Amino acid sequence: MNVGEIASLLEANVEIEVKGNTELEIVGVKDIFNFAPKNVIFIRDIKFLIKFKENTPISKDFLLLIVKKVVDGCEKSDLDWLLSLSEATIITSDFSRTICILTKAFYDERNASLNEMVDSRQMGTSRIHPTAWIAQNVFIGQNVVIEENVKLHTGVVVLSNSTIGKGCEIFPNVVIQRNVEIGENCTIQSNSTIGSDGFGYEFIDGKHQRIYHLGGVKIGSNVDIGPNCTIDQGTYSPTTIGDGCKLDDHVHIAHNCSLGNHCLFCGHVAIAGSVKVGNYVVLGGKVGVSDNVYIGDASQIAAGALVTKSFPAQSLLGGFPARKHRDWLKSLAKINRL
Repeated sequence: MNVGEIASLLEANVEIEVKGNTELEIVGVKDIFNFAPKNVIFIRDIKFLIKFKENTPISKDFLLLIVKKVVDGCEKSDLDWLLSLSEATIITSDFSRTICILTKAFYDERNASLNEMVDSRQMGTSRIHPTAWIAQNVFIGQNVVIEENVKLHTGVVVLSNSTIGKGCEIFPNVVIQRNVEIGENCTIQSNSTIGSDGFGYEFIDGKHQRIYHLGGVKIGSNVDIGPNCTIDQGTYSPTTIGDGCKLDDHVHIAHNCSLGNHCLFCGHVAIAGSVKVGNYVVLGGKVGVSDNVYIGDASQIAAGALVTKSFPAQSLLGGFPARKHRDWLKSLAKINRL
């Protein structure tokens, strides 16, 4: 779609103002930390503006989407600077409605040509290495890449535009959704689902309206994922799992999360959206992590803890809410004495 077509799509539902090149072709939506040309980059509030200044795009061929309240609250010098950055700008009165409309439009456009009723091996639209071991009752979507010595057990589904690296083994009834990239020598145990849409909604007209997710999932090499795990795709950029991570049974990784290398998550861990985890972090069983939290390298969190704020590297935590492990034990001792 070009900017003019996007404007036509929006203006039936939202009050907008369009500036710049309406012929510029746009292929998707990205956030300010994962800039790519020919995408929509949005500024939702003043905090986004501050972050945008720290991550200024290096080219102008993108569509800048700005909420009107940001424009109204900007200094003139900041507004002039913003409008000079991109070839085209849309100022919207309603971000929530705009982002729901936009993500659905790009989601539909991206997937409209996919035929996932017929296995791509019949259509010749995927690249599968001759050494791959594929059981009966496996479905492979379009434009899938399966590299050497991959094993896909019965009931596995690999949807379109996904890649499975050398030496991976995917056990029965695993579902790999669209736009998932898996590195080398990974294992995924039965009934796990990788790449579902994240739990993202905007509240509009008394209803929760879906934000369609476009980011996919990127998994490193030598990753082991237990049975019944779920990893949601990112909204605009990938949810990422670093090299060497090990996820036990029933682990949930929400959209936009980023795990460093060699993390170890025990059973029933659940981390909410946009959590950033450093390298070599260990989470005990049933640990919960609130959204937008950072956990530093080599931290360890005791089973059953709830992490509600960020912690630096080498933190040793426990409790509800999580705090320094020794402080948690002291508080338990005081309660027992009472």
